[in-house]
This record gives sequence, structure tokens and C-alpha cells, in this order.
Amino acid sequence: MISLSNIDQIIPGFLRGSELFKLVVLDVDGNVLQGNDSFLSSYSISVGDHFGNFLSIKSELKFEEVLENSMLSPKENFNAVLELKLEQGQIESLVWEFSVLTDKEMDLMGMVGIGVNLDLMSESRQYSGFLDLLAQANLTLNREWKVIKGDKEKLAYMGLNIDDVLGQDFRDFLSPSARLADFFSENKYNRFDLDLKMGRFEVISIKEQDEMSICFIKRKGKPTTPDFLSKLQLESIPLPVWILDQDGILIQQNQKAKRFSPKINGQNTREGKKFEIGGEEFEQSFSLCLSNRFAKYSLSLSEEDQKTKTIHFSMASVEIENAGYTLILVQAHDSNEPEELMRLKLENKKLKEVALKPSYILRSPLSSMLGLLDLIDSDQLDPENKKYFSHLKPLANELDQVIRKNAKKLSSLD
Repeated sequence: MISLSNIDQIIPGFLRGSELFKLVVLDVDGNVLQGNDSFLSSYSISVGDHFGNFLSIKSELKFEEVLENSMLSPKENFNAVLELKLEQGQIESLVWEFSVLTDKEMDLMGMVGIGVNLDLMSESRQYSGFLDLLAQANLTLNREWKVIKGDKEKLAYMGLNIDDVLGQDFRDFLSPSARLADFFSENKYNRFDLDLKMGRFEVISIKEQDEMSICFIKRKGKPTTPDFLSKLQLESIPLPVWILDQDGILIQQNQKAKRFSPKINGQNTREGKKFEIGGEEFEQSFSLCLSNRFAKYSLSLSEEDQKTKTIHFSMASVEIENAGYTLILVQAHDSNEPEELMRLKLENKKLKEVALKPSYILRSPLSSMLGLLDLIDSDQLDPENKKYFSHLKPLANELDQVIRKNAKKLSSLD
């Protein structure tokens, strides 16, 4: 069942001129309301004609059964192999998939069907799900991979912005883990999972003439580049840190970075978007980091009290083994007001005090124990207790040495 507000908008642009698919929209009685160019021209059908009139007798009965079942079970899609009459008495067999159309109030508006040639089904090994092409977002690419058109409203619903991709090379939006082999398949129709930098999607690619249409069926997850650091590791870093892919797209950031970004450039940094803190200086340092592993740059900011604050950014590239891509770590710190550094030093001092405290607590009773052991006359003990006593003093001395050594190490830490 497909729900929509306007039945006239049911046929997406890339299917109107498609030669691979025959598409028809019917009313509840089976009369033709509209169809794509391929359907209307192939069978000389006009709007208002009954769909069954262009079927063989056997297929007409089958279609009436599909029509009845669709109205009884509107949530289900129904498939049928139907024979349509061509000119000069010829017959064309297509596999059709039908679904009921409803409005937003769930009132029946009619039904829609897509017919597919048996050869296309065998090639793609897909035997259902063709109606997914109707209700989902789509992009169209030319032979140079440039995005030339797309459905703005539906793409926005999938979390994609047509303004960000229109005119761009679609390969720039692919995640490092994306399989280009799926695009270069010889099949005209191909259904697969596609990894983009903004997330993973189930898609259908359709190749016709010099164009490829990509239909986004559903979002299946976040960007598939594995997290370089766990959330716990990321948040344990005391300074703002961003992790970028080799194209400068932000993959991960800690909460400190999220709070820090608006103070620098007035806007939040978002995963899946280009990292833009530093402008040209960042771009130059980013290129340098990719080739030399390390780079630095600085930004000077004027504060409300007219003081100038300098922010230093350190960058390091990390090659991910067995994955074939590189990540860039960017870390920022304020040279004029190292509040975070002062906080860390204070915390380290407290930790040092906590670590030393057990040494002082333990050494006092241990010293008393060693003194008492010196006062005991082992000659007054029976043979069995004398044996146990012989082990006590060496063990106490060993414990005393361990406590002294650890206390000395902790005291030497800055």
C-alpha cells in the first residue's frame, strides 16, 4: 500500500521516459488514470480505457482476481504474469506488481502497477520490490558521475540535501567502504547497500542510455567508516578533538569539540559534513598532514574585552591497516587560557595525594609490626611455631621495601 497526497505525483521523473518499466495508475475499477510513456505508447492505451481490455482472456481473469484481492487486502502487494496485446496480434508477457493507493486519510484512490520484462528479472534476480521505485528519493547521474537532478523533498526526508550534491561528482560522497563494483555491474537494474559518507542506504540503480538513476529505498545506518575511537576513549581526551576522513569529512568528535566549535566559527561541526574551522590555513595544513603525517596551524580571535586569543590546532594522520584509508586527528588548545591544562594538573595532584596516602597509612602499622617481631625470642617457641615465625620477618621486610619503593616513584612524578 502506498499513501500519498496527490495521485498526479505518483510517477517520478526518471520513470516517465523509462524503457525498462511499464507503469500504470488505475482507479478502483481498473480504468487507466495515467501511465508512463512506455506503457501508453506500447499498447496504444488512452486515459479512461479499462486495463483489462488490453489483456489476453486468461490474463484478464487473472487481473480481475488481483484487483479484487488488492481491495480486500490493501496492505499487500500482488504479483502476476500478464499478457498484453500489441499491435498486429502480438502478445508481450510482463511480470506486474500492483499496490493499492490511498490518501493521507487512508481512503482508497486506486492502484498502481509496474510491469517488468522477464529478461530484466532474470538478469537482476529480483522478483518483487519494483514498486519501491515510486515512493522513495532518487538522484540521476550522467556518464561523468555528475548529479544532474533529484527529488528535493524526498531526498530531504532521507536526510540528504539536493543542494549539497547537485552538479557534484557522486563518487565524492562515497564512503571508503563503498563497493564501486555494484555500479559497474552490467545489469541495467541492480539492488544493493550503498555506503555514503552521510550513512548507509539500501538503493536501486537503473541504467538507461547515458544516465544512471539511484533510488534510495531506506536508510540503514550511520556512516560505515568504523569508529576510530570508542565513545569512552573520545571523551577521555581532555581537549577538543575531531577525527576526519581523507577528504576532510568529519567522522567523530568529542563533546568538548562540539562546545568549542561555535566559539571559533559561530556554528556547530557536524558528522558527515566538511570540517571548515580555519579556512585556507586548515586546507593547507590538511594537505601537508596527508603527506608528512603531522601539521599545525593557528587562529587568532578577538574577544569582547578586545583581547586577542590564539587557538593552536595540531593534526596527525593515521593509516588504518587493512582498510585502505587514512584518518586525520585534529586537536585544539587555547595558548592564552589553558584552563583545561590547569584543571588536569590539579587533578593529577589530587590523584598523586590519593596514591601516596596508602603508603603512609600502611607504613605506620608495618613499622610497629617489625618492632614487635624484633622483641620476640624465637628460642622460646616450639619447633612448629618457630618455622612459621622464620617466615614472618622476611615477608614484613619485603612489604616494607615495596611500600617505600612505590612511594618514592610517586613522589618523583611531576
